[in-house]
Amino acid sequence: GDNLAISILPNGIDFVITLPDGTEVNGDYVITSFKANHVGLYTMAISDDCEVTLDVRIEGGCPAAGTSCDDGDPSTENDVEDGNCNCEGTPILIVDPLPFKINELERMVDAYAPGDQDNGTFEVQDNGNTLKLMGNAWKKVPLDYTITPNTVVSFDFRVIGMGEIHGIGFDDDNSLDGDWAPRFFALAGTQTYGIQENRTYSGNGWASFSIPVGEFFTGDFNFLVFSGDKDNEGASQESFFRNMVFTENTAPCIVIQEYRINGVWQSGAEEITVNEGDDVVLSILPNNVGVTITLPDGSIGGDNYELGNITIAQAGLYTLVSDEGCSKTLNIIVVPVVSNDLLAINGVGEFVDGYSPGNQDNGSFEIQGNGSTLKLMGNAWKKVPFNYTITDNTVMNFELRVTGMGEIHGIGFDNNNRLGGSLRHLFFQLAGTQTYAIQDYRTYTGNDWQTISIPIGEHFTGDFSYLIFSADKDRNASVQESFFRNITFSEDAQLSACASSSAVMISATSTTKIEAEDFCEKHGNVRTENSEDVGGGLNLGFIRNGDWLDYRINVPENGEYQINYRVASNRHHGGKISMMVNDVLRGTVDVPDTGAWQTYTTVSNTISLSAGIQNIRVYATQMGWNLNWFELELQVPASSLKAISQGLENGKWAVAESDGIIVSPNPSKGVFNLYLGKMMNVSARVSIYNTVGKEVYTIRYNKDHQDAETMNLSFLANGVYRIIVETDNNTYHKSVVIQK
Repeated sequence: GDNLAISILPNGIDFVITLPDGTEVNGDYVITSFKANHVGLYTMAISDDCEVTLDVRIEGGCPAAGTSCDDGDPSTENDVEDGNCNCEGTPILIVDPLPFKINELERMVDAYAPGDQDNGTFEVQDNGNTLKLMGNAWKKVPLDYTITPNTVVSFDFRVIGMGEIHGIGFDDDNSLDGDWAPRFFALAGTQTYGIQENRTYSGNGWASFSIPVGEFFTGDFNFLVFSGDKDNEGASQESFFRNMVFTENTAPCIVIQEYRINGVWQSGAEEITVNEGDDVVLSILPNNVGVTITLPDGSIGGDNYELGNITIAQAGLYTLVSDEGCSKTLNIIVVPVVSNDLLAINGVGEFVDGYSPGNQDNGSFEIQGNGSTLKLMGNAWKKVPFNYTITDNTVMNFELRVTGMGEIHGIGFDNNNRLGGSLRHLFFQLAGTQTYAIQDYRTYTGNDWQTISIPIGEHFTGDFSYLIFSADKDRNASVQESFFRNITFSEDAQLSACASSSAVMISATSTTKIEAEDFCEKHGNVRTENSEDVGGGLNLGFIRNGDWLDYRINVPENGEYQINYRVASNRHHGGKISMMVNDVLRGTVDVPDTGAWQTYTTVSNTISLSAGIQNIRVYATQMGWNLNWFELELQVPASSLKAISQGLENGKWAVAESDGIIVSPNPSKGVFNLYLGKMMNVSARVSIYNTVGKEVYTIRYNKDHQDAETMNLSFLANGVYRIIVETDNNTYHKSVVIQK
């Protein structure tokens, strides 16, 4: 009596169905009311050598009218009368069972003998990805995987109606008899049986498990066993297992990228920027390990590979593989040498020109830093040819410094080679005592370098003739100077998704909370669910490795911001959350196992943010957590760093005993900011030493370094390390604690 439709996947393909009586039908076949004479083989074919067969029958029914009826009981035999089957019992439509997938390979599910604890039933769902147990059920699938000391089994699990024993195990004798509890992992239940370390499930929602099986036993087993045990008559509980995967958790790679630039060895970065003509040599740490280096063009080099005076053609990704098979990559960016008569825009030199003196431009300019920096002096409006098409996703990044505040400092675009007219709609004011044009990024204060990122494509698009720089002051202009450096344009795909979203204004004086579900874009199968945290509402769950959430914020000023994540985890190893800003990793924090998916705690770390509207990304470095909300709070603004370096102690920053070097945060997980306020305009060499006096990291900064430099030592082990900063005239010392 059921309505049955038979088709194939994928949709949209022409095919022919051959019915049990030999009739051929083109395309989908529908039986409005299924009868006994409909049973048999249905073959679907798209060609002579590409077909699939479906066996459809009625349990206890007849294969076809006029044949004997087998109800499964050898003591009875029923006949077909008038095309209908007289077999006893309720007719049920049966399809050959769908195999359950483990590591994407299909395995048929089988049962144990009913007297051997297995009286329940099962279904395979979701195209083989989910196994459902019903009643008092112990089911098995063949297992052809050798358990090693590194083996981990990962899966999702759910229970509806708690039974006595829910879990998975390993069987090598095709029997539930005997004591094989040492090979069974309990996940939930009212009774205690088997290994208990992962018996953490509660509630009735999906939970993710990752069990290091190899830490408990190793070897080959015949079957993987699934249990939904409840001995009471009429047991109605249901257990679900899905996305079952076995993997090998091998030891982490211990090699570190090492590179020599102009005679100075450095290490640890995944990307370095060098100038065209720099002398570069590549290697790895530790030094006693052999290495093979694959160059961007596919050629092979060995240890201490000399690139010589590097050229633009040698830029790209280098893969370093140790003799033991551990690998790391190093991306080398080569900045072309630009004439001091040209300003580099995206690495290409352009001639700087002025407007007519009567058209507001009476000042002068200089090109500094090998073409990287434009200095404006006096009442100056300057322009360079612009050869980049502004799209919806275009972002302009640069650094700004002002000494002596003028009336209008900013950057803009010109199409008619004159000031005025429509320019106010194409110009971004960054600082100044007067108000002119677009104000969204007018956040500059002080007189130090600040990084600015402007999503141009959110304001206008198209082609323009010139890029304009302004340091406007109509009177007493000689006292002001403006500097623009490291000017680049790039495409940020995040902008297209989040550009239409309102930016959350981050407070400069209090904590700003952002609900997890208020993202403007996401990646992955992240879903909302009702939160049991204080305040209720929604939280985000089902977060996998590599999933991310984008949020649009408006940062009031440059500085260090504490970020607090409200998280819950029911995984033994917890998880990890990372924060990315403009595709740059700013910090990672560990999420502990809180004991349940709705038992929340708060974890924190500190990141650096620049002023202005921007997208931030919450990234699942390691899955296994729910997120309810996160908060941002300004800790130390950039304008306060000088005061701190002179000895201010506020409980959040560590100040060296004698020199004012600042490390923040301290302790850290290996990523921290090193403030070198006393060494501005002075070259400095920074070395890191472990407790036995071995140098483990070194880097050299030239005299135009930032007052705050981010250091990534996350590859180092937990412990206390000594920072030594050397200049031509002084040596400074500071301790830093790495605690992951």
